[in-house]
Amino acid sequence: MTVDNEKFQMLRSVQMTFVLLFLLCIMIFVCLFESSHPPVLIAVQTDPTIQEMLQTIQKQNERIEYMSKHPKVVFRCLDDESKIKYPRYASDDLTEIIMDTNDECGNSSITDAVVVVHTSADHFERRARFRKTYSNYSNTKPYRLKVVFLLGNVIDASLKIKLEIENRDYGDTVMGAFQDTYQNLTLKAVMGYRWLTSMCPDVKLLIKIDDDVFFDVRKFFTNYWQKAPKTAKKHSIHCLVWRNAHVGRTGKWKVEKNLFANASYPFPYCAGFFVLVTGDLIRNMYQRGKSIDFFWIDDVFLYGMVPEIIKGVNFFQLGGGRKALTQVYKTYKVCRASKGTDSCPYWATLTDGEKEFDVEYTALFTPISLPIQTTFNKTQVVQNSQLNVHIGAQKQEQSLRIVNKENLPKIV
Repeated sequence: MTVDNEKFQMLRSVQMTFVLLFLLCIMIFVCLFESSHPPVLIAVQTDPTIQEMLQTIQKQNERIEYMSKHPKVVFRCLDDESKIKYPRYASDDLTEIIMDTNDECGNSSITDAVVVVHTSADHFERRARFRKTYSNYSNTKPYRLKVVFLLGNVIDASLKIKLEIENRDYGDTVMGAFQDTYQNLTLKAVMGYRWLTSMCPDVKLLIKIDDDVFFDVRKFFTNYWQKAPKTAKKHSIHCLVWRNAHVGRTGKWKVEKNLFANASYPFPYCAGFFVLVTGDLIRNMYQRGKSIDFFWIDDVFLYGMVPEIIKGVNFFQLGGGRKALTQVYKTYKVCRASKGTDSCPYWATLTDGEKEFDVEYTALFTPISLPIQTTFNKTQVVQNSQLNVHIGAQKQEQSLRIVNKENLPKIV
C-alpha cells in the first residue's frame, strides 16, 4: 500500500506540474501580447516614418483593379510607374472653353453639315487651306458647311497672340483650357461635343475631320449621303469601322496593361480621320463622354466606348469602307490619275502635307492663294498696347507690330 500511495502521489505531482506549466505558458503569452501591443499603437501615433509607411500601404491597396462604368472593359487605376497621369473623367472643368467662335452655328436651317476640324495650334497654313476650301461656298455649293477648328491651350505667349489674332480675323476657333498635346485629344473631342451641344443644338450632320484630310464635298454628298437610307441618318455613326482590333502594347498607340487590360477592343470603333455623326447623337455623345472613365486614344474613346454605353447606335462602313476613303494618299492619287477625278470612287484621303492638299485642291478648283496667316511661320507678332487695337484683315498693319524673331522682345 505504501508503494502504491507513493506512485499515486508522484503521478499527481507530474499532472499538477504539467497543468501549472500550461497555465504559466498562457500567462506568459498574454503578458507578452498585452505588453507588446500598446507600444505599436503609440509608435503609429508618434512616429512619422511608420505613419508614412501605413499611408503608402493604404495607397497601394487603393490601386486595385476595378470595373469601369463601361460594361465590357476592365480598367486598372494608374500606378506610380505611369509616366502620364490621366484624369478619371473628361469633366467640364477640363474641357472649359477659353476661346470661342464669333457666332453660334450660323443659320442651322440651311447648313448641311458642321465640319469640326481637329488641328494643332501651330498649323496655321493647314487651317488657311481649309478655310479657302470648305468655308468658301463657291467650292461647296449647293452644299453649305460650317467649319470650326478645335485647339488646346498653349504655353508660348507669342503663339497664343497669333491664335488670338487668327480667331479675331476669322472667328472659327474653339480653344480648350487643356494643353494642346497628343495625349489630350480625347479632351479636345469631348470639348467639341460640348460646343456643339451648346452652340449647334439643331445640327443635322457632324463631319469630324483631321486637318491633314482632303475630301471632295460634292462627291461625298452626291455619291454617299444623298443615297444613304433614312435609317442611316438617325442615331448613326459612319466611318472606317474597326472590329476586334488588337490593343497595341508598343509604338505610337501603346497602351499599358494597367490602363487597359483587354487584349483586344471588345467593341467596334472608328478610324477617326473622317467620321460622320448624325445630329440626334450629339448631346448624348457629350453627356456620356464626360461621365465614363477617361481613355486617351480619342478614336477608341469617342467612337467606341461612348457609343457602346449609349446603346442602339448604328455603325455604317463609310461608303463601302476603303472604296470611298483611304489613309494612303498615293492610293487616292493613283486612282484619280488613272480614272479621272469624277470616275475615281474615292472622295476622301489623308494627305502627306500642304503640298499634296494643294495638288488635290487644284484638281478640283483653282490654285490656292493663301491669306496673311502664312507669314506667321516666318515672323513673330506682338500686340501694340499703345494703339486702340481692333484686329481685322484690313486694319492689321495699324493694330499690330510684326517684327523679326531676333528683334522680338521677351513676352512674359
